[in-house]
Amino acid sequence: MVRSRRFVVYLVVVGMMLSAFTVVAFAGDLPPEGTFADDNGNIHEGNIEAIAADGITKGCNPPMNYLFCPSSSVTRGQMAAFLVRALDLPATSTDFFSDDDGTTFESNINRLAAAGITQGCNPPVNDLFCPGSSVTRGQMAAFLVRAFGYSDDGGGGSFTDTGGSVFAGNIDRLATAGVTAGCNPPDNDRFCPDDVVKRDQMASFLARALSLPAHVPPPLPEPWVDCVAQSSVPEVECDALVTLYGATGGGDLWGTKTGWLTDADVCAWYGVTCTTGSVTALTLEFNGLMGLIPRELGNLTNLTSLDLRNNRMSGWIPAELGNLTNLTNLGLSLNQLSGPIPRELGDLSNLTNLGLGNNLLSSSIPAELGNLTKLTSLDLTFNGLSGFIPAELGNLTDLSELDLRDNQLTGSIPAEFGNLTKLTRLNLRDNQLTGSIPAEFGNLTSLIELNLRGNQLTGSIPPELGNLTKLTSMDFTFNGLSGSLPAEFGNLTSLIELDLRGNQLTGSIPPELGNLTNLTSMDVKFNQLTGSIPPELGNLTKLTDLGLLGNQLTGSIPPELGNLTNLTRMELRSNKLSGSIPPELGNLTKLTDLGLKWNQLTGSIPPELGNLTKLTYLNLDWNQLSGSIPPELGNLTNLAWLYLSSNQLSGSVPVALMQLDATLEDFVLSGQTGCLTASTQALTDWLVSYDTGWNDGC
Repeated sequence: MVRSRRFVVYLVVVGMMLSAFTVVAFAGDLPPEGTFADDNGNIHEGNIEAIAADGITKGCNPPMNYLFCPSSSVTRGQMAAFLVRALDLPATSTDFFSDDDGTTFESNINRLAAAGITQGCNPPVNDLFCPGSSVTRGQMAAFLVRAFGYSDDGGGGSFTDTGGSVFAGNIDRLATAGVTAGCNPPDNDRFCPDDVVKRDQMASFLARALSLPAHVPPPLPEPWVDCVAQSSVPEVECDALVTLYGATGGGDLWGTKTGWLTDADVCAWYGVTCTTGSVTALTLEFNGLMGLIPRELGNLTNLTSLDLRNNRMSGWIPAELGNLTNLTNLGLSLNQLSGPIPRELGDLSNLTNLGLGNNLLSSSIPAELGNLTKLTSLDLTFNGLSGFIPAELGNLTDLSELDLRDNQLTGSIPAEFGNLTKLTRLNLRDNQLTGSIPAEFGNLTSLIELNLRGNQLTGSIPPELGNLTKLTSMDFTFNGLSGSLPAEFGNLTSLIELDLRGNQLTGSIPPELGNLTNLTSMDVKFNQLTGSIPPELGNLTKLTDLGLLGNQLTGSIPPELGNLTNLTRMELRSNKLSGSIPPELGNLTKLTDLGLKWNQLTGSIPPELGNLTKLTYLNLDWNQLSGSIPPELGNLTNLAWLYLSSNQLSGSVPVALMQLDATLEDFVLSGQTGCLTASTQALTDWLVSYDTGWNDGC
C-alpha cells in the first residue's frame, strides 16, 4: 500500500467525509461553465473541476489546455500520471520497463512501479508497461485498490457481471469503499469490467477516492436581451443566438461582439445578417469562439450561410444542423471539432460548400453526403476520418473541388469518381488508400490538380489520364505504382508539376514527355526506370527541377539538357549513366544543386562547370572520372558541398579551390585511383583540413 504525504491526509479524513459527502459549489473560483470548454453539462463535470483544482489534471490540449476530452479513453500512461499527481508519489532512479523509454509518462510510470501500484503488463516477465494501451474498468479497479489500500470486499458479489473477471475482488473492494456504484444506473447491478475507462469517469473515480468535493461551475449570467420583447426576428432565433454567445465565451473570448446581448437590433449584431425578419447568415469566422456548437443553431432554419471557421470550437457537430435545409454554405474548418460527421448533414440539399477541414473528426464519411447534389466544394482535410470513401460521392456531379487529404481513409478509390466531370481539383493525398488508380479518372477532363500522394496504391498508371489536357499538377509520390510511364502523358501539355517519385515504375522514360513544355518540375526519383534519358527532355526549357535520382538509367547524359537554362536542381545520382559529362551543362547558370554521384561517368570534369556560379552543391563522387581537377571550379564561390571522391582524378589540385573557403562546409577528395598532389604547403594544409585522405591514391 502506498502512503505518501497526500494519501495520509486523505486517509485520516476519508471516513468522516465519505459518509457526509456533499456537492460544494465554488462559483467564485470558476468562470461561467468552468475550466474546460468541452465538459459543459457532463454528469462528471463537478468531479473534473475537482481534480483540476487539486492539480491532478491540466487538460488534454497543451499548452492552451482549455479542453478535457471527457469521452477519450484513458491510457495506462495517462493513468500513471493521474495517480502520481493524486498521491504525490516521489521520483525514483529505477527504470522498471523497456517500452516506455522516452515517452511523456516514463517518469510517472517508474514512480508508480516503485510504489508497488503496478507490476507490468506481461506477466510473469513484467518488463513491459504497455503505456499506450487503454485501461479497462477492471484494470482501473486494481490500480485504485493498490493505490489506496482498500481491503474490505463487503463479502463479494457486488455486481452480476464480474464473477469470471480476474479483477472481481478488486472491484468488490472499490464498491465497498464507495468509489464506484456501477455502470448501468439506476439499477447499477453491473460494473462492465471490460469497458475502457473514459477520462470523465476517471475524474469521478479519483475525486471519490480522494474525497474531493465536486466543484460546480456557476451558470452563465442571464442575458440582458429580452428575446420575447424584441421583434426583429422570431423568438426562437434570438434564443439560438443568445445560446451561441453564452456557449462560446462571447463575454470574454470573442474578438468582436458589437451589439450582442444589448438592446441593439438583433439584426445589427456583429456577424448577423437578416432578410425579411429572419436570420439568414451568421458569419463569425476568426473571432475567438471557444466551446461547443449549441444544438439550438438548428432552429435558425432560414440560414443560408453559417461560417464559424478558424475558431476554437470543440465537441461534436450537432445533428440538428441537418435542419438548416436552406443552407448553401457551411464553414466549420480550422476548429477542434471531434466525433463523427453527422449523417443528417446529408439533408442539406441546397448546400454548395461544405468545409469541415482541419478538425479532429473521426469515424467514416457518411454515405448520405452523396445526397448533396448541388455541392461544388467539399473539404474534409486534416481530420482522423477512416473507413472507405463512399461510392455515393460519385453522385456529386456539380463538384469542382474535392479534398480528402490527410485522413486515415482505406480501401480503393471509387470508380464512380469518374462521374465528377466538373472536378477541377481532386486531392486524396496522405491516406491509406489501396488498389489501382481508376481508369475512369480519364473522364475528368476539367481537372487541374490531381494529388494521390502518400497512399498504398498499386497497379499501373492508366493511359486514360492522358485525356486530362487541362491538368497542371500531378502528384502520385510514395505509392506502390508499377508498370511503365504512359506515352499518353505527352498529351498533358498544360502540366507544370509532375511528381512520381517513390514508386516501382519500370520501363523507359517516354520521349513524348518532351512535349510538356510548360513543366517546371519533373521528379521520378526512386523508381526502377531503365533505358536512356531522352534528349527530348531538352525541350522543357521552363524546367527548374529535374529529379531522376535512384533509378537504373543507362547511356550518356544528353547534351540537350544544357538547354534547360532555368534549371536550379538536377539530380541524376544513383543510376548507371556512362560517357562523359557534357560541357553543355555549363550553360545551366541558375543551377544550385548538381548531383551525378554513383554512376559510371568517364572522361574529365568539364571546365565549363566553373560557369555555374550559383552552385551550392556539386557531387561527382563514385564515378570513373579522370584527368585533373579544372581550376575553373574555384569560381564556384557559393559552393558549400563539393564531393569528388572515389574517381580516377590525378595531377595537381588547383590552388584556385582555396577561393571556396569562405562558403565551403564539406569537401571530400579521397578514394582516387590516380595520384593528386599539391603545389604549396598552404594548399596541402587546406586540403587536409577538409579531407585527411585527399592524396591517398599516391
